[in-house]
Amino acid sequence: MPSREAMIEQELLVTPRILTDRLTVKYGEKVAVKEVSLSFYQRKVAALIGPSGCGKSTYLRSLNRMNDFILNISIEGKVLLDGQDIYERKVDPVLVRRHIGMVFQKPNPFPKTIFENVAWGPKRAKFPKKDLPQLVEDSLKQAALWEEVKDRLNTSALGLSGGQQQRLCIARAIAMKPSVLLMDEPCSALDPIATSRIEDLIQELKEKFTIIMVTHNMQQAARVSDVTAFFLHGNLIEYGATKEFFTRPQKIETENYLTGKFG
Repeated sequence: MPSREAMIEQELLVTPRILTDRLTVKYGEKVAVKEVSLSFYQRKVAALIGPSGCGKSTYLRSLNRMNDFILNISIEGKVLLDGQDIYERKVDPVLVRRHIGMVFQKPNPFPKTIFENVAWGPKRAKFPKKDLPQLVEDSLKQAALWEEVKDRLNTSALGLSGGQQQRLCIARAIAMKPSVLLMDEPCSALDPIATSRIEDLIQELKEKFTIIMVTHNMQQAARVSDVTAFFLHGNLIEYGATKEFFTRPQKIETENYLTGKFG
């Protein structure tokens, strides 16, 4: 008979970790995302693609309530994390962001030491102080950065290269022990070598996290994602397995975008 842990793991693979049901996002009267229903699963990387202004980043930020910081924004529909609607009044958005981490377009390390960058979130969340050194080490290892910085943890994070800073920001997100990682164009500010390192890292991290990333790079989406969603004018046009999405798109709008005929 399978163990309880194996049964839980199997359940996660077939049950959405995070799901949106007719999610609509408006800036004042302007609709940025229109009734988008999507499901995301454990051990999968989902890529969100589409032209600038299509709603994909707005949709991504809605998944951990980052849009709460924007004035005059309204949300309709549901976002469920393991079956719990994160927009219910009783839900603390700080706890939502603890379970759904975010990595931004440009590396944004704090003007603190490497150690303090990774430990900052857990300290605020009142993780046991004695556990912080091991937590920092484990997070940096998961972000494939430990070997490069283990001898300079007390130096400024601002002295790291751009690619290292982005991996540090990933370690900072991982340190909060989330179940989902959101990435908003995590490689757009990096050179090709650093981009390749981040892409390799994403493949390793998907074994532990559900990963949802926005990218303008269609080749990157094809390389790293398991499923791809195409947004246009706030609408979800098509969503499916990445290999079939890029080789046999079902919608003419998708085919036009992929072949450069989109205008």
